[in-house]
Amino acid sequence: MIMEQANFRRLSTDSSEINEAASHLRRGGIVAFPTETVYGLGANAAKQAAVEALFALKQRPSDHPLIIHVSGLADASSWAKLNPLALRVIGALWPGPLSLILPRRPAIPMHALGAQKTVALRCPSHPVARALLSQFSAIGGKGVAAPSANPYGKLSPTDPDHVESDMRRMMYAHASRRLRLSDPKLPDCWMIDGGSSDAGIESTVLDLSTDEPRVLRPGVISREQLEAVLGMPIPLIKPQAIEAKTQKRSNLLLPKASGTLLSHYAPNKPLYVLDQSLLAPKLAELHQQGFRRLALWGVEAQSLDAYEFEISLGLGAVPDSPESMAQLLYRQLRSMDESEAEALIVVLPSPIDMLRDDKGWEAVIDRIERASYATKHGLINPKALAKSDPVGHDMALPADSDMIFEQFEQPLQSPQQTPQQSAPQQMLPAQEAADDLDFDMSFDDLGANP
Repeated sequence: MIMEQANFRRLSTDSSEINEAASHLRRGGIVAFPTETVYGLGANAAKQAAVEALFALKQRPSDHPLIIHVSGLADASSWAKLNPLALRVIGALWPGPLSLILPRRPAIPMHALGAQKTVALRCPSHPVARALLSQFSAIGGKGVAAPSANPYGKLSPTDPDHVESDMRRMMYAHASRRLRLSDPKLPDCWMIDGGSSDAGIESTVLDLSTDEPRVLRPGVISREQLEAVLGMPIPLIKPQAIEAKTQKRSNLLLPKASGTLLSHYAPNKPLYVLDQSLLAPKLAELHQQGFRRLALWGVEAQSLDAYEFEISLGLGAVPDSPESMAQLLYRQLRSMDESEAEALIVVLPSPIDMLRDDKGWEAVIDRIERASYATKHGLINPKALAKSDPVGHDMALPADSDMIFEQFEQPLQSPQQTPQQSAPQQMLPAQEAADDLDFDMSFDDLGANP
């Protein structure tokens, strides 16, 4: 038996519909919306039921904090203590594709923060996101918790059709699971169609909660830009592994913000990212393992003439600039993943060569490394993973794993399968819950020495 689903609604960017979406968020609904980086999946960060529904929809671990999207400085200071470095960065780079991790204020709602002593904040520059957040703030909202609008760990969507497809699959999967009474009922899930995202990869995450600023996730805003604003060197910190589930919670090293784990942004099928010198041995290995259908990017089909491969999709050359590559990355990987291919192959120069030529490749390399991490470490079993699985499978990542800027070569897996769809349904009552009152009670220190 499948329980009833929430309703899906696709909105335009008309101001009346954006205002409707803001009211829907305020009441506890879920709204996907465009940003300049990727689409976000938003819920009222001050409403416990809404945040729990968002975690359940994405099948995201509840101790993995979300980034709170705010309309500006006033709402940001409601959540965090804005130190001088934060104010300098905000003045120079907000609104924009930059998320800041800051010490949180006491007694703020913790539903989206994963029990951290910090909060991650972002003020996007996309006009639709700004209109939505401004209206949300005008009707009393303080912030929208918004991870990317994809199933947990999977490819982020940059196109509204991809967002709708992912949301419908997640809603269908949630309705199928609801026989577990612990799962909250979903509120209605809406999406604002704002066209394709410009940047194509997620925001830079800058941690300002410690004595020394550090980047936890490279993004559209480079470390060079941040160093110019702050006048100091800023290191990139490698993501840390979450230890296997057999470990006690007290031993887990939990992330401080979205998208800072080793494996993330991953297709469902095995992804092999290689430099040219490793292509021939990998093709031989794949052929020996029984793979026959491949999707290619950055390699010509003629390179495979020695083998009996069928090319399900060939995407030609990869862009030669990091900005163009970032814009295309998730869209191309998604097209490859949705093809009939059994494995995906991307051929690039080595990361060292790419970074030597242009440090702007840092963020793109980061996303490619995370997308291929599960394949590289044997965490994808294509025979067990149906392509239709909208949420993937939990992955226990080895605690001593090291990832960023290793050579691109990866070990091998084998083939995979197909999708399912969704049906309409019922809505959460639109009630103004007491969660917002709880939030308002913590504003007594607002503006006093942040």
